[in-house]
Amino acid sequence: MGIWKVETGRYAGLWTYKFQYQGRQYKKRGFKTRRDAEKARNEHRQELQAPKTTNMAFSELCNAYLDFCQGRLRDNTIRQKAFVYRSLVGFIGEDFRCDDLPKVTLAEYLAKRQQEKGSKASNRDLRDLKALYSWALKWGLCPLNPVALIEPYPEERTAKYVPPLEDFNRVLMAAQGDDRDLLLALYHTAGRRGEILERLTWEDINFENRYIRLSTRKRKGGNLEWRTLPMNETLYSVLWRRWNNRDKNSPYVFTSRKTGGRYSREGKKGLMRVLCRRAGVKEFTFHAIRHLVASILSDSHKASPRQIQSFLGHQRIDTTENYLHEIRPMDDVAAVLDGGENDFEPKAWAAVDG
Repeated sequence: MGIWKVETGRYAGLWTYKFQYQGRQYKKRGFKTRRDAEKARNEHRQELQAPKTTNMAFSELCNAYLDFCQGRLRDNTIRQKAFVYRSLVGFIGEDFRCDDLPKVTLAEYLAKRQQEKGSKASNRDLRDLKALYSWALKWGLCPLNPVALIEPYPEERTAKYVPPLEDFNRVLMAAQGDDRDLLLALYHTAGRRGEILERLTWEDINFENRYIRLSTRKRKGGNLEWRTLPMNETLYSVLWRRWNNRDKNSPYVFTSRKTGGRYSREGKKGLMRVLCRRAGVKEFTFHAIRHLVASILSDSHKASPRQIQSFLGHQRIDTTENYLHEIRPMDDVAAVLDGGENDFEPKAWAAVDG
């Protein structure tokens, strides 16, 4: 039972209890009776099992979490989280204990965000708050998660505009120098903007074996992951020319002329708007080029969905399937209903009625 009477030594004739809780042993000696030892043991167990309260302020918890995120998440992600936490404190009007956030107050804050900025912004705030409290629970800094049961708002997902290849080519013709090389690199790798513009270095280029290595932090925890892609002739030509004309003081394939180093997340912001206007086409984004390439690969029937998934660097095949726009293939499916015995036109019925 974990309770015994000591026979010898300093505590001879007195009772001792010992028990284990969550992998740790607890022991206390010096009780006059077995009943006293049992009572003390039970009270000790209840004390350990009871939820711990904390006096940690919400702002203090946020600062600890943001410090933890340093080096694990991108700077822009950390800034967004900090904005959310400041916004919540501003809504309430004062700092508060991290375990004293009423669900009603939180729901009112999220409702205000939904009314002002829409469901997507409100749900993003909710995700950042859930991440904060999940981390606090894991590290024993807060005994409860007041946001765990809060449901997100329904979002209306609009179809992302993907330009036809003709429009991309017109934009490509309107671009010059670094901008044109950037578009070609994005197209021939289906790379994300950050993978090409912010992180691609000459160490990632192997001209001898003709491959390029791309890295992304779009993973849980912000872990950096790599994928290796073959270089086709166009991409090889672009990168070889840039290598011969490179800034030897910079390791980056695309070097910012303003800083002499890597581009920031804001680098080339607004470029696609300018180029699309210059080319006279409907505006599209850098990321839309990835969707365009995915559609072209799918329509070519030369790449399987798994190959396209690998090329795009997706962890899940369903993400890739979202990229595969099937408007043109569905035209072929619909055309089946136009042929054979069912091939008739409304004018034929008009003739019968007459």
